[in-house]
Amino acid sequence: MKMIGRCFARAFVALALLVVTASAQSPSRVVAIGDVHGAYPEFVSILQRTHLVDADLNWAGGQTTFVQVGDILDRGAESRKALDLLMKLQTQAPQQQGKVIPLIGNHEMMDMMGDLRYV
Repeated sequence: MKMIGRCFARAFVALALLVVTASAQSPSRVVAIGDVHGAYPEFVSILQRTHLVDADLNWAGGQTTFVQVGDILDRGAESRKALDLLMKLQTQAPQQQGKVIPLIGNHEMMDMMGDLRYV
């Protein structure tokens, strides 16, 4: 199952990069973050250090394309907060011609299939 999840994640990353490069306008910058696993403070720290969010956790990335390569869920205690922030940024980014592309990782896939070993 672990190997299948990794293969899915790699395939989704490749697909996202194809979508980004095939678009009419190339993004000014692409940032990819993966394996958050509910570590909300660390996720916020990365978003701030890469200038994707401001101090109020609103989109500040301009025309950046942010690819979240999966595994935002499980293990950490704040999976829901990380997921809520990701969804908020996904709605805010287009207002600055940015884009948030969330991909499904093996943990999301396992949860959907009822395999809750890591929840």
